[in-house]
Amino acid sequence: MRKRIIIPVVMGILVLSTGGLAAFSFQSMNKIKQNNTQLTKMNDTISSLSRDMATMRTLTPGIDADPGASLAQLASAINPAVVRIDTTGSGFMGMGSGFIVDESGYVLTNQHVIANATTIKVTLTAGDSYTAVVVDSDANRDLALLKMASTRMDFPTIRLGSAKDAVVGDAVLVVGFPLGFELTGPASFSNGIVSALRTIDGLDYIQTDAAINSGNSGGPVVDMQGMLVGLCVASVTDPNKTVVGLGLVIPVADVLKFIDSGRVACSNCHYNY
Repeated sequence: MRKRIIIPVVMGILVLSTGGLAAFSFQSMNKIKQNNTQLTKMNDTISSLSRDMATMRTLTPGIDADPGASLAQLASAINPAVVRIDTTGSGFMGMGSGFIVDESGYVLTNQHVIANATTIKVTLTAGDSYTAVVVDSDANRDLALLKMASTRMDFPTIRLGSAKDAVVGDAVLVVGFPLGFELTGPASFSNGIVSALRTIDGLDYIQTDAAINSGNSGGPVVDMQGMLVGLCVASVTDPNKTVVGLGLVIPVADVLKFIDSGRVACSNCHYNY
């Protein structure tokens, strides 16, 4: 936000009887007009620079997004850290979503995305693909931590938020690869709000009206600052009635507990919290 500089100007009218003083007053008024003109030009220059800075502003994955960012800017910032996960197993092929949480290549997703898989391939939105292995998983909480087979130390990451970031009514953005093999190409984005905070069968969930479909499993849900609120796990359906906008998200608080209690040290996975 541009800091406005306010210079107070005291104006007065003085009726003078001597020519010398009148001339001095006239010159002073001219000087004030010149100063005001220069001040106007300075303000115009500052406004122009502010517009240029707003135009040039870019959001970098792995850092807080600008609180005033548009959805387009937020999507651009988050997209590089989102991944597609393809699996093969005995007689099956599967697909889901995930996101990078550490610059060395650790990826979070749902456990059911990689269950019974014999091979796992992780593809970044930039097109790079890597094989991956499961380094930790929790079937009860439906979370899994993968490690890409790479020596890179500069993977784009999504910052992890905290439990307080999930507030009913706040806007969220959902990212992933819905419909799997039926909808190829780039990641999809949908936006909505935190509709409710629920406990189902003893487990906590964030409910959202943002679109969540098959294939979104494991994808990130972020707030308008680009911080992780949770990850997609399910959408509620009923074969006997129409159900719209009931998606369930595993809260980031459970993600943090999973990472901190894991069998493998992921030193930077929780560096934002």
